[in-house]
Amino acid sequence: MIIYQIENLNVVVSKLHFNSVELFDIYSGKAVDENSLPTVNRQLISTNQCIVTSLSDLASALNNLSRNLSENLPRLNKLLSVKFEDEETGLLNFFSKLNDP
Repeated sequence: MIIYQIENLNVVVSKLHFNSVELFDIYSGKAVDENSLPTVNRQLISTNQCIVTSLSDLASALNNLSRNLSENLPRLNKLLSVKFEDEETGLLNFFSKLNDP
């Protein structure tokens, strides 16, 4: 059941990534248009650059998170389904087997 929640989380993160890329594209176009106006001031240009950079970073981070969730779903499933009898040795054994296919 938890694995389905992680899959759902991955879907939500993927949608957020898509929306952040779309927002980045729209705002970048707006910033380019504003920056070409003769009445634009340095403060507006700087603010636009800051927002565009932030949106780009957000899209990149969401993409990385989505990719990592997808690629590590089997490992997450293993991690969430394991039961440890002995906390200390069980944890060491688990991590040594985590990379096994």
